[in-house]
Formats: sequence, structure tokens, C-alpha cells
Amino acid sequence: MGRRAGDSGGRRFWRPGPGGGRGAAGRTGGGRIDGLVNNAGGGSAVAFRGQTLARWRATFALNLEAAMLACREAYLSMRATGGAIVNVASLAAHGPGKWMGADYAAAKAGW
Repeated sequence: MGRRAGDSGGRRFWRPGPGGGRGAAGRTGGGRIDGLVNNAGGGSAVAFRGQTLARWRATFALNLEAAMLACREAYLSMRATGGAIVNVASLAAHGPGKWMGADYAAAKAGW
């Protein structure tokens, strides 16, 4: 299930629950969604040779799947009333670097 991350100045924030469950505020009767900003992300500073499949999948779940699920739920709520979705990208999509590894770069590139 989705859960509210908090209230701020009359604006409600939502994030997907464990397993990417459905349940944005507009879908649960909790109110209307006016906009969504996907700005979450993370990965590991591990060289490709040290990557595990579990770490790779967790990074993709955080950086790609969560954004897709949040966009889908926000869209379903906003299609009748309007709104905006902003997806924040990363220069790391161009390749791994000193601070983030191949898992993060690949996820940000949408592979």
C-alpha cells in the first residue's frame, strides 16, 4: 500500500509503499493530486565487478520502478483534473563515476 510521507503547508506528499503497492492519495479517496516530483534515487559506489544481482535489482527498483509506479498513480488521479509530473534526471546516466557505480548509471539511463 502507498503511504503518505507527510504534510507540508497544505500540500500532501506520497511515496509508494514496499513492493511498489498502489494507493496514491487520489486513488484511496484521500484527496486530489495536483502534481508529482520524482526526485528520489540512490545506488552504490561499487565497481561493476563487485555488483551483485540483488544490489542491481534494488537500485533499479528505487530509481526506475518507483518512479514509474508513482507516475502511473499520479496520472490516474490527475487525468480528470489536470496536474503536472516532473521527473528529475541525473548526469550519472552518462556513465558510472567516482561517487556512483554502474547500477546507478544504468538505472538513471533507463536501461
